This record gives sequence, structure tokens and C-alpha cells, in this order.
Amino acid sequence: NYCCIIIFFIIIFFLFIFINDMVSWIQSYCCVTTIMKLLAREGNFNYAALWHSVLYLLLFCSLALSQVFNCQLVGRDDRELNDARHWPRKDVVTASGVFGNLYPVTIGGVLALDADAGVVRGVEVVMQAGSERPVRTMKSVTGMRNDGILPAEMTSRLNAASNPAVAPDLSTEWPASPGDGVGLQNDSVPAFFIFGDSTVDCGNNNYLETLARADVPPYGRDFDTHMPTGRFSNGRISVDYLASLMGLPLVPAFLSQRGLSDMLKGSNLASAGAGILLSSGADLGQHISFVQQVQHITDIQAQMMIYLGEQRASDLISRSIYYISIGSNDYIHFYLRNVSGIRALYSAVEFNLMLTKTLSTQIKHLASGGLIKKIVAVGVGPLGCVPHYLWEGNSQNGECIEGINAMVKAYNSALHDMVNEINTQLPGVHILFCNIYDALYNIVQNSTSYGFESATTACCGAGRYGGWIMCLLPAMACQDSNVYVWWDEYHPTDRVNRFLAESLWSGMHQDICSPMNILELASLKISPFD
Repeated sequence: NYCCIIIFFIIIFFLFIFINDMVSWIQSYCCVTTIMKLLAREGNFNYAALWHSVLYLLLFCSLALSQVFNCQLVGRDDRELNDARHWPRKDVVTASGVFGNLYPVTIGGVLALDADAGVVRGVEVVMQAGSERPVRTMKSVTGMRNDGILPAEMTSRLNAASNPAVAPDLSTEWPASPGDGVGLQNDSVPAFFIFGDSTVDCGNNNYLETLARADVPPYGRDFDTHMPTGRFSNGRISVDYLASLMGLPLVPAFLSQRGLSDMLKGSNLASAGAGILLSSGADLGQHISFVQQVQHITDIQAQMMIYLGEQRASDLISRSIYYISIGSNDYIHFYLRNVSGIRALYSAVEFNLMLTKTLSTQIKHLASGGLIKKIVAVGVGPLGCVPHYLWEGNSQNGECIEGINAMVKAYNSALHDMVNEINTQLPGVHILFCNIYDALYNIVQNSTSYGFESATTACCGAGRYGGWIMCLLPAMACQDSNVYVWWDEYHPTDRVNRFLAESLWSGMHQDICSPMNILELASLKISPFD
């Protein structure tokens, strides 16, 4: 048996050396993870220690040898083209040139040139010259470096080659706001800033060396462009719907924004794998930690003061909403995995208190400048009901793992108390606590009344409940995600995200925010000097 295991690791080792696509990286990761879990179950192995040792050894060796073999480990340019028939058809222009100094290309589609930002929006297809196989696809959203921005040299060539009509910006042409139609029609909320993890990440991890990425199909298949964007969903996430309700365009990923002018309507700093604690999610690779996210917004505010002037900047900052959705990875990738023997050092109660104390420090730091007035702190969802833990906990009939849920509910209760305490300590600052657990648990338990057929099995995944292996390939996904509560082993579908946003915004399905909902918070008349 041990000889078989050694042979398996040798095979995986050479896969890591020669693969040139992130999908293959993720597939290999899942293979190794699966074997590690089986070993941990069948023998007296420390899963976390064994897995980390093997993974880091493979990564180090493969990266070193890749320099010898000149292998590209995370290439994106040979992905198959998604169906582009959804693109709006207007004036079609073509141009030729060198894409990123790598490929001779012909570009065809709807183009919109933004000379100030150096951005080409609305590129439909990028084809390798003389070939029917596409080397890259794009989407019509400004600022997504992987999905819509060409290198400066290509932009200049297109400017010289054509003068195309401006294509519509899909980020402002989405369907009407969800819910009961009660959206803001004015500038009550000038900007929306988002902090957190994969529950609200819209693509920051596309630019990081990490296994926590959602930039490959079938992710994004039901998004408006039908292509992956980095969102951990088949389509939109809850903050997309909230931005629409605020009367704002979709908030772009922080790492995709070219400068302060792109951030005046908001920025999404969330990063999949991030946790309240610095150690959480470290096994996945790079991410923007919560501490770094808070620091980035401080830097953005300082730039606004210079760029807009003190009065305009203060007004924008004080009327904007700052949304925090974090904490899941502190359980998924730290406490529940017993990383570094954490469970022997801290009981569940002590761990929850450590999380809330750390989060409290960061929220106070966020509001310490005196200008941020509107903050939303979102709790952790029912982790005991996600497909991964139904599989790992060997749930017989899809019952949620109550031990995990009990710990999460205790954390949410402590977070609620912490928010109330900060509200009394910082007069003039309005902090909401929104218990997303209640809204999502209600959907799981009453799924048929919401129109769902499955509340236990992931639309995309493998194994029982789709919780054994993560969503990797389009062939692993279901036909109709609208009848599923869960998209993958941890994240809900687009339709669930819409219901959650409606409850967060106005309490349409369930009142989950205290002391007011986000609509009421957005409507508050705030002065930066209150």
C-alpha cells in the first residue's frame, strides 16, 4: 500500500511540473487532497501536516523545475471559447497586432475605446491569426484585466486602426433591481466598498497565485456575459444585487482598477481565502488579508482627499456604505481542520471570542478616521448545511451538521453583541449586524417554498451531495442551477444570492439586519462632521 502511495505522489509530482493551465493545477490539488483525506480516515495520519508537507514539496519542486523546462504553470491563453452569441451587435471593427508580445491576433467584435483609462471594452473574441482556435475571450466590463483590458501597445494600435462606436457598458444595463423594486433613485449612496472572502469576492484572486480561484468554467456560466469572472457562483453574488439596489454599477475588483478615478463609485477588496485571522486560508495560497483590505481603504481615502479635495472627499466617504462579509474561512480552513492543533488550545467559545475581538479591532480602525459612518457587518452562514460538510460529516438524509452550526450561531451572537457595543462607543457611526445565517438557513429548510428542488446537493461537484470534489469542469455541473440552493461545495447559486440580497436590503423575505436594514441605512442623511 505504501508503495502505491509513493508511486501516486511521483505521478502527481510530474503533473505539477508539466501542466500549463490553472484547471490542471486545481484538478491535481483535488486529487492529492482526496488521497490525503482517505489516508487520514484509514490510518493514523495527521491530515493537515501530511497534506501541507506534500503540497509544499510538490509546489517547490515543480516551480524550480519549471524554470528549467520553461513551463508556463498558470497560462490562460489556450482556453476554449465560450459561446459569444450573447454579445450585443453594433459596429464591428477588426484590427491586427501582437497580443502581449506573445500572439499575433485578429480582434473582432464590439469595441469601445477609453483613451483616458487606456482600456478597450467590449472585445468579443481574440483569435490567433490563421487559426480557428481562440486564444482568449473578453467581457464588456471595464477594469477586468483578465477579461477586458488589452495591453497598452494593442490599445494604441486599435486607436490608430479604427474609430468604433461606443458599445454599451453591461455593468449599467442589467435587468431592473431585484426584490420589490424599492431601490435608490438618487445619490444617497455615492460609493459601495466591500471587504471579505469568497462570499463577496468578484475577481481579486484572478490576479493572485492561489488555488482559491473561480476564473474557469463553469463558474460564471449564468452571469450576464456567460463567462467566469472570479465570482464563486454560477452568476451574480449578493453584493452585485445590492449595488444594483443602491443605484450603482457593479463594483469592480480592487486589483482590476487602474487608479483612483475607477474607485469613486466603490471598490471590492474581498479576496477568497481571507479570514479574520491572518493564518486562516494560508493553505490555499495568496490572498488579500482582511488587515490588508482595511489598510487599502485607508490609502484610498487619503488619495481621495488629494484628488477631490477635503470637502468633496469627506462627503463621499461619509455617505458611502462599507460592507464586511468575512469569517467562514476561519472555520473552514483553520478551526475545523485543527490547523496547528488550534482546537486543543482554544475551545469553540474561546475561538469565537478571539474572532470577534479581532474583527472589533479592525472595524474600530476602519472608523477611526471619523469619516466612515455606514458599516454593515455580516455574520457567517450555516456552514453545517453546505454540501462539503454534509459529505464529510456523513449526513444520512441531508440533515445539517448541527455541531458546526451551533458554533457558527454562537459566533454570530457574539458578533451581534460586539456591533451593539461599538455603536455605543462610536456615536455618529452606524453599524448594522446582518445575520445571513437565518436567511440562508430558512431557504435550506423551506427550499420548496422558494422554488428549489435540491437544498443539499451542489449543482457542480462530485461525490455524495457534490461535496467530495470541488467544481472543476463544465461536465460536473447540473443542467438548471435555478432549482439548486448550492452552486458548489460551499457557495450558493445566483438565485439564492438574489434572495439574500433582498433580505439584506429591505427584509423582503426575512428581517435579518439590526438595528435597521441596509435600505434604511442608505437613506440616512449623514454629514461628515456629525
